[in-house]
Amino acid sequence: EKLPQHIMEDLQYFLEQVEYPLAVRSSSLLEDAQCQPFAGVYRTYMIPNSHTDLSVRLDQLCEAIKLVYASTFFSSAKSYLTSTNNRVEEEKMGVIIQQVIGNKHDEVFYPDFAGAAHSLDHYTPAGAKPEDGMALVALGLGRIVVEGGQCLRFSPKHPERLMQFATVDDTLRNSQRQFQAIDVSDPNRYPHFDEDENVVSLELSDAERHGTLNAVGSTYSAENNAIYEGIGRKGTRIVSFAPVLKSNVFPLPEVLSLILELGRRCMNCPVEIEYAGDIATHEFSLLQIRPLAGNYAIHNLDSALLNDPNAVVATEVAIGNGIYDDVSDIIYVPRDRFDRSSTVAIAQEIGQLNIKLRSQGRKYMLLGPGRWGSSDRWLGIPVEWSQINSASVIVETDLDDFKVTPSQGTHFFQNLTSFEVGYLTVNLNSGGGKVDWDWLDSLEVENETKYLKHFSLDEPLT
Repeated sequence: EKLPQHIMEDLQYFLEQVEYPLAVRSSSLLEDAQCQPFAGVYRTYMIPNSHTDLSVRLDQLCEAIKLVYASTFFSSAKSYLTSTNNRVEEEKMGVIIQQVIGNKHDEVFYPDFAGAAHSLDHYTPAGAKPEDGMALVALGLGRIVVEGGQCLRFSPKHPERLMQFATVDDTLRNSQRQFQAIDVSDPNRYPHFDEDENVVSLELSDAERHGTLNAVGSTYSAENNAIYEGIGRKGTRIVSFAPVLKSNVFPLPEVLSLILELGRRCMNCPVEIEYAGDIATHEFSLLQIRPLAGNYAIHNLDSALLNDPNAVVATEVAIGNGIYDDVSDIIYVPRDRFDRSSTVAIAQEIGQLNIKLRSQGRKYMLLGPGRWGSSDRWLGIPVEWSQINSASVIVETDLDDFKVTPSQGTHFFQNLTSFEVGYLTVNLNSGGGKVDWDWLDSLEVENETKYLKHFSLDEPLT
């Protein structure tokens, strides 16, 4: 099916004016809703827009537009819709065609930095307030941020306090080691259903060769066991954003603070933004702004609860306030069955159990190691929202060699806050909480798969 002729004529006129890569994305009523805004449900396609033949570029753009509309019929989108009180008849969608911010290096295209920011921080560091907000930033495309990959988390009001870089070991463990870019080597490539089909992962050595690591990188010296700002000496390269956050080569914290405050005032609610930029030209681009959903109150609870001998799970790091007293099922990933190379298979098994429990109207607690919802399968189990949309409470625990930080994927986080899911992060190796493994292992199993155990309790958990 072809698009209407008048639309084709407008698109052709547009393409006559622009030759940069384009992002084709959705803008729908439900995505912008203040109650339960959709986040990452529909697809975004990035096209090189570099073919010498205008008719080919037009055909590629039209194909991307149709794929965005088609994504409303994907099972993940339908599943998300059924989780809300909305009906598909209420949805209306437009398509936005945006310039991809960045520059071409070799046969790839990417920005110097990209990320997301919230005007309200649910995980406030010491000395900060929730309304100070939080930001996530990465080298390269921002997709790595919204999908929960390794990136840098900081408060725009307190950019000098980087909790994940508290020690040298923390820095080496938590810093970004790869980045993403658009492959623009083939002008003939058409967009496909897989929106990541032309997105490639690159090494920091590539960024150093391109010259994009200079303003965001630091160097680890094994001889001194120290990290030095910049990449002017020999050693292991890391993405620290120290030149930006410490030496102010780009006023990123100030710009984010201003935009988040303006957004909060204009929308009269907490907001989330996506952004990208170019350091050399001092260009900052606001890509998207939307309400940050969630009715969570933020206050301190009685610390004595953490030492309750009857507590199955206890932690100081959580979001979600109130009483969850209807959870009689537990889906549990035993530690001795967890295998990082099999996390995709584990996610599929969870999705199958989720369908069964959801059809029976049963809520459950989901418990397992690593970061939930990350697109990086080596950091945890890469579940999509449609695979866990009947969970009331989600618990993640640390791995032997990995201190888990709360989910940084902004799309996943939006879903947690939109549906008011209790979310607990337990770092056992550093004394950051408790999980009663013995009690869990003593329960009678209702369903058991290769990687999972499913328990159904006689009395619900509270």
